[in-house]
Amino acid sequence: MEQKNTSSDYAIDWLTDQVIFIRWEKSPTDPNITTAFIRELHEILHSVTEPIFFLSDLRKGRITDVRSLQGLAELTKHKNWGGGAAFSENPMTKIFVDTVKRLARDINTRDGMFMSPEKAIAYLESLQPDITVDIDWNEVLTLK
Repeated sequence: MEQKNTSSDYAIDWLTDQVIFIRWEKSPTDPNITTAFIRELHEILHSVTEPIFFLSDLRKGRITDVRSLQGLAELTKHKNWGGGAAFSENPMTKIFVDTVKRLARDINTRDGMFMSPEKAIAYLESLQPDITVDIDWNEVLTLK
């Protein structure tokens, strides 16, 4: 698992050439953290030639400020955004993820929010069959 970035708030890991795993360790309180996060995703999307798929672990934190949610919504329109899935059992998290979908103004956005990692992974597989087949999910999903 190649790590792109780690801050005290989040980590971005390339699991394969097309799958990126994002783990939020806590909800950021500093707007500079979310600005840096959006910038990193933007750079990733501009650096690739094939669509990238994102899996976000939101069990311990999430983006909550509207400006950053708008930034995420804009990223979903990028030509290299293949789709995304997030998971958390926190009902508030679903509200923030749904906000991104509404801000994207695209009813057909290829993103989903799920209660379990298994359902989120299955959703990614529905978007791109076999995209997660070589990933050791036991290692990836272990909370540190």
